[in-house]
Amino acid sequence: FPSHDRRRNNGIITGEPDLIATGSRKGVDIKVAWSLLTFPLTPEQAGKKTYEWQARGYMCLFDLPEWEIAYCAMDTPEELLKPCDDPKIHFIDSAIPMHHRITVATFNRDMEIEKAMLEKCAAANEC
Repeated sequence: FPSHDRRRNNGIITGEPDLIATGSRKGVDIKVAWSLLTFPLTPEQAGKKTYEWQARGYMCLFDLPEWEIAYCAMDTPEELLKPCDDPKIHFIDSAIPMHHRITVATFNRDMEIEKAMLEKCAAANEC
């Protein structure tokens, strides 16, 4: 979609997604895991992460029936490691083959969940 249309605001929530292909009926947000502790190995694990609400907000803002959160695993850049960090969990190259380094969670729009989400957001914004 055009760059001027990337951020949306409905007066309750606002967001700017990573990717919506022109003509697509779904969007994608990309998350990068820099350790084995934060990378979901299965779609079921990925669906339990807290980004579901971000996906639901984007579906609402962009009127889309489906949203994917794509988790990508990569090594933590060495300059970001602290001396106390365990390198075994931060150097993913040797632990996970390249073809297993993307896990996707798919969420379908649910108008009842969306309504409750917007009501709670509106109430929180009033405080």
